[in-house]
Amino acid sequence: MGLVVTPRAIVLCLALLAGCPPNRPQNPDVRPLPTPDEARRQVDEGARSRKTLRAQGRVTYFGDEGRVRLGLVEVVERPARFRLETLSPLEQPIDVMVSDGERLSLLRNGQLHEGPATPENVARLLPLPLRPHEIVDVLLGGVPLSDTFKPLGIDWAESPADHWKLTLAGPGGEVAELTIDPVRRVVIRAIIKRADQKVRMEVQFDDFLGDRAPFPRTVEIKMPDRNLEVSLKLKEVEVDVAIDPSLFVLKAPPGVAVIPLPTPPVVLPPPETGRP
Repeated sequence: MGLVVTPRAIVLCLALLAGCPPNRPQNPDVRPLPTPDEARRQVDEGARSRKTLRAQGRVTYFGDEGRVRLGLVEVVERPARFRLETLSPLEQPIDVMVSDGERLSLLRNGQLHEGPATPENVARLLPLPLRPHEIVDVLLGGVPLSDTFKPLGIDWAESPADHWKLTLAGPGGEVAELTIDPVRRVVIRAIIKRADQKVRMEVQFDDFLGDRAPFPRTVEIKMPDRNLEVSLKLKEVEVDVAIDPSLFVLKAPPGVAVIPLPTPPVVLPPPETGRP
């Protein structure tokens, strides 16, 4: 006796199929998921292969004081040396900041400020309270995560569906989620959450340049608890070029005194209320 397929059976099968989404994207060009350690190695291999950068573009940041848009010249060298120069809309120099990873110098309004390269002092130029090596990681197109973040798990991302989502466990209960393009082996989005699951930082990379270890010319950074958004858009980019070491040194102009930066940063108490 042959199999009889009724309309009700067809409807039931379709319903069952609709309720069971595929466990991987329907893209024959995408290989099976790697292990978490292998995925981390692949993305690090590309980003960390870049050792130096010289670029020019624009930085836009939104904060409590509104929107600020400036020209930006950056020179970067691993592991933690950088030089950042901001320019007015008319391409006139405004501020210059350099760091060797330990010390930091800021030339502003004809005065030279010097002190430790703490996140708070770094944020005096760009509102990004990051350590020098984290600044270098971001500017070279990588994720500001130290080796203390360990691969925890990997799955297919919800969006884009053919990308990987790599989860890493960090110190203090922090968790990082990286969305990875499996074809180009680049991170397109990184979300770092505190132990309480609140987002500490979100970084998005776009407009990639090159085929081998593609470099992102657009970087978007959000820090929700600081009400801060920073956008970097680069036009002229040179990767892995020779850098003159003198670019990471600022000397006080003749007759200009050096003003020390806080060591450690000064944290002012809240204003007193109810005083007579």
